[in-house]
Amino acid sequence: MNASDAPWVDAMSVPQPLAQRTYIFATANGGDWLASTYARVKDDPQWKAHALACCHAIMLDRPEELTAILLAETAVSSVGPQANIAQ
Repeated sequence: MNASDAPWVDAMSVPQPLAQRTYIFATANGGDWLASTYARVKDDPQWKAHALACCHAIMLDRPEELTAILLAETAVSSVGPQANIAQ
């Protein structure tokens, strides 16, 4: 993320409660620990893992794909046993 976007991103970053565990891996971000975390959760049935070819600022690099993932996760969460978590 460039320096001019950092204050906006910080201001918009708030907790996002979802009933299901979701991991979105930014494949162009670098760092072995991110890749190893994705490898660990991608086949775990308790996680819904996604990989997007972009840097860590997914909301700036791939906003349409991120929106689709989050809306799909919210739809799943709103009908699940923990549907009241976001209310």
